[in-house]
Amino acid sequence: MAKDNSILALPPPSGASGDAWSDDDLFGPPPIMPGEDREAYKALLDQFYAAVQPKNILERMWLRDAVNLIWESKQYRRFKGDLMRVDAHKGVREILRSLGALDQSFAGIEDDGLVKDWAGCRPSAVKKVTRILEAAGLGQNAIVAKTFDVNLELFEHIDRLIANNEMRKSGALHEIQAVIKAANATEEVEDAEFPKLETPQAPRGVQ
Repeated sequence: MAKDNSILALPPPSGASGDAWSDDDLFGPPPIMPGEDREAYKALLDQFYAAVQPKNILERMWLRDAVNLIWESKQYRRFKGDLMRVDAHKGVREILRSLGALDQSFAGIEDDGLVKDWAGCRPSAVKKVTRILEAAGLGQNAIVAKTFDVNLELFEHIDRLIANNEMRKSGALHEIQAVIKAANATEEVEDAEFPKLETPQAPRGVQ
């Protein structure tokens, strides 16, 4: 008896992930953060739909999971670059501290005025920090290296999140491939069970 998969079958999307059809009500909104390109996410989703052509809700769920995980991994990698820029002043502070170049304010407390001015791109502060680095035989790459070192623990955590996403993505794609393979095998069995019969031809000379 044929298995009834009608409960899994839902109408196919109109134009893949187009506005006329959306899985957001089923699987929740996509992981798009403020400032991100929604069209880029939809383009990625469209590419996956075109390649996989999901036939039921399970395949669509696994496909959406895979696309979301790819998108989130891209976010995490971008976060690392953003943190390098946002926290560059921390790298400058650590370098100046190690060189003894931070001014001491009242009661021996370090004065962060130079660092704050550098972070604010004040020309005089930028030039002064550059002179200090050059006097120590250092360049701008030293700021990048020290900023990376300051954020190393956080970056390692981000890398673990990316690795975990890659494993989950592989699992989702594996499930899709398994379902497609099983469906193809079923079709082959059905074709083999019902071979095409040729219409018998009358012997020559027989009317």
